[in-house]
Amino acid sequence: MTLSDLKIAMSKMNLPNCYAQKLMQSNGRIWPIKSFGWSEFSSVLQKKEPIMVNLFNSLGVSKSGTLHRENLRESLKKTGLVATEANITSMMKFLGADASGSIKYGQFREFMMLIPTDELNVNPW
Repeated sequence: MTLSDLKIAMSKMNLPNCYAQKLMQSNGRIWPIKSFGWSEFSSVLQKKEPIMVNLFNSLGVSKSGTLHRENLRESLKKTGLVATEANITSMMKFLGADASGSIKYGQFREFMMLIPTDELNVNPW
């Protein structure tokens, strides 16, 4: 995986390009590096997994382990962010909500895995 590959992925997810460089740096090797392989990428994800699980659970997921509109609305309010219907609809669509309007952990994870670990620790919202 190259920096260019990551920038393309960031663009598709509407994430800032600077996240690509931060993700490349998060694999622990000294910058500048030109690429890294699956084992290094997998290692970065394994380190981030507990953070992503905690974030997902902090959204007030249902007993079935899914995130619904109401959960998202309450979480946004608790963090002081705007919880308008338009914002919630946009977030649900962006995270890939299914036909019933719920988001599973895998969908949430797919988005969060590209966000640098430092960003998740500082202010995930």
